[in-house]
Amino acid sequence: MCFEDLGNLEKLVGFIILTWLSCTSHSLPCNVSLAESCPASLYYVPRIMKSLEETAVLFHVNAHAVNRTTDGFLIAINCSCLPGHHEYTWHLDYEVQPEDTWDVIASKFGSFVVEYPKKTLIPSQTVTLDILCGCSESADTVTYKVTKGDTLYTICSRFDADLNKTARLNRIDNPELIHDGDVIFIPEPGKEMTFTSYT
Repeated sequence: MCFEDLGNLEKLVGFIILTWLSCTSHSLPCNVSLAESCPASLYYVPRIMKSLEETAVLFHVNAHAVNRTTDGFLIAINCSCLPGHHEYTWHLDYEVQPEDTWDVIASKFGSFVVEYPKKTLIPSQTVTLDILCGCSESADTVTYKVTKGDTLYTICSRFDADLNKTARLNRIDNPELIHDGDVIFIPEPGKEMTFTSYT
């Protein structure tokens, strides 16, 4: 459990704001022993299916960095830990739309966006989004959102990844305790992932 013996409501509220991501998303804290950046991937499953080109435009990447999977896209990015940040992130500029809230923006990007509820969103303003990603010994790491029915075993099987390494990287003591909506990081996924060629 994320919250243990927090004496009073004020401490609890502060703790929720400061550590919400580490409790629900298993964000990876910066590791000074690793390189400043590493290759990484986002496993993005849009709520409404997009074309490969639309996905590349949304994430501001070259279309060659996007591969279609059976239910979404694997997007190659460069993950880093910038000064002032406590977790690994990838950054992209986004123009705020009239209907946007932080929840709406997060859903557009597969719930990988670090939300800043105190930061006001003004339509037509460009904001820099922090997208959660992970580094593991400079090896490729996939950022994945847990969906209903997933277990750590089925996720690792899907990516041909080592269960114990994945549990350690995400600080998961009990592999049974992952939940729909959690964001986890899969280190060194196998090369046998199936990609489809249509767009």
